[in-house]
Amino acid sequence: MPTIVREGCCNGLLPRGKEMLKVRRSARREDALRPLSLRFRGCDLEKEYRREIITEETRRWRFTSVVGAGMYAIFYLLDQQLLPDLLWLCLVIRFAVVCPALLLSFVLSFTGVGAKKKATIFLINGGLASLGIIAMIALAGPPANHIYYGGLLLCVLFYYLFLPGWLLPNLIAWTTFVAYEVVVFLYCDLTREFLIGSSYIFFFFNLSGMFGCYGLNRMERRAFLQRRTIKHQAQALQKALAVAEDERRLAESLAQTDPLTGAANRRSFFPLAEREWARHRRNGHSLSLLMFDIDHFKQFNDRHGHRAGDRVLRTVARSLLQTVRGTDTVCRYGGEEFAVLLPETGSEAAHALGCRILGAIEQSVVLHAGIPLGVTASLGIATAPATGMDSFDELLEQADKALYSAKKAGRNQLRRWTGTGTGTAASCEPVTKRFLEPSGFSP
Repeated sequence: MPTIVREGCCNGLLPRGKEMLKVRRSARREDALRPLSLRFRGCDLEKEYRREIITEETRRWRFTSVVGAGMYAIFYLLDQQLLPDLLWLCLVIRFAVVCPALLLSFVLSFTGVGAKKKATIFLINGGLASLGIIAMIALAGPPANHIYYGGLLLCVLFYYLFLPGWLLPNLIAWTTFVAYEVVVFLYCDLTREFLIGSSYIFFFFNLSGMFGCYGLNRMERRAFLQRRTIKHQAQALQKALAVAEDERRLAESLAQTDPLTGAANRRSFFPLAEREWARHRRNGHSLSLLMFDIDHFKQFNDRHGHRAGDRVLRTVARSLLQTVRGTDTVCRYGGEEFAVLLPETGSEAAHALGCRILGAIEQSVVLHAGIPLGVTASLGIATAPATGMDSFDELLEQADKALYSAKKAGRNQLRRWTGTGTGTAASCEPVTKRFLEPSGFSP
């Protein structure tokens, strides 16, 4: 038979694939860097990056301000040797202009004003520091101006290493280069060889610093993208692990719980029962087991249908769970048969609880087709003696015999095992009888 392909049969899939492709392309565009400013094209991504590095930038700002002021002040010792006749001017440049400006910048780094005007503060401080050294180069004669020229290059290196971004350090560094060229050509009596050599070195020093700064900032932003990706992947992994853990717990719960009634199933009931039995044998605590069966449940299913039967099972299980203690375990033992494990419960207490359970079931009403139906149950109780019983299976057998005795005696009643050893059905005594309709269900 030829295969018929209907046009548009994948319309539910293709738009979704195209949409995912658009999302990926949009994310790539946002991750892309502008070639000149090295800013992310996505505004939100750029803001996220600025928020992440603000602490590191502030720390670097304070370090640069303090160290720069200290180095500028220490170089006054060099002024005393090279410019003894102009010490007053050096004092003014260093201690009245540049150092106070740098220390003021340090103070402003702790304020909101400093955060808003950070670029302006850097430009002013960098300009003052550079112009101060250029002025000393112009005033000092050879060979002193050669030494101050080295100090100027050191100052420019500081800009490239410690100022944020890459445009701002380059702006200050190239402005310093232009100012140096203007001053030395107009106001300095220097040899032609020194002028050409210093300009050549300064130019390529700045050029190297520019590319180095560009590469470092690009690497910092790429590293931020990697950290961001790892962080998002870690968050996604944590969510996936949380979902997996929830699903594991749900699967474990489903594996141990009857899905219809919410009671424990046989798989979880027997390991718990064996642990309680071991505790009973070790500590001598009382242990009772209650088993009951909904009367004439098969006939009810055949007459009213399985969905109505499921409602009966849920109603009975709910009455059980609401009646027993938190330490008791309710198990759906079979189709319409339930078991209740009663730790630290003697015969009389188990009998009282059985009466309450029968009363709770008597109060239960199941609506079917708008008609209320009553429910009855037969119940058997067995209590493990301090000695003479070797396993939980024996206790289960006695409770089952007590249940069988209650059903054989006419159903809708509670019977308690009173013998020792295995006993017989004749050893059971009738204790109470409720809800006398023999049919087990009555409209």
